[in-house]
Amino acid sequence: MGNKKVGIPKVSVGSNSGADLSLNVMDRFQVSVLCPRKGTLDEQIHAKNLAQRVLLSQDECTDIALTTREGRLSWNHLKDFSREFHFSTAEMNFLKDQVKRLDAAKEITNEMLGLCLKIQEAKLERSKVYSKVA
Repeated sequence: MGNKKVGIPKVSVGSNSGADLSLNVMDRFQVSVLCPRKGTLDEQIHAKNLAQRVLLSQDECTDIALTTREGRLSWNHLKDFSREFHFSTAEMNFLKDQVKRLDAAKEITNEMLGLCLKIQEAKLERSKVYSKVA
């Protein structure tokens, strides 16, 4: 019969925990605006990681004809597109907290409204992965 291990279910939260958001170009620029300029180390790490993840690639910038003039970004809105991003539960909770913070301070702008609504309406999904140890 050998050294066969007894099958004990092992439960871990799957990589699908969290939420998927479809972000357009404006939304992706607004992610960093949502984040606090100052905060705890944890908040700043979340902010940096989120901003880096949604940053447009060089190819995406070229595709939408992104330009800057007098410190303002502009692009061909006819070439705007959305891209799906997965955010962990912790990241979504952070984003939801930022929307609440800005809302309480009455600092939600028209430019960030779309992103704030997407974050506010996002439903967190929890999936569990069960695997047996053989």
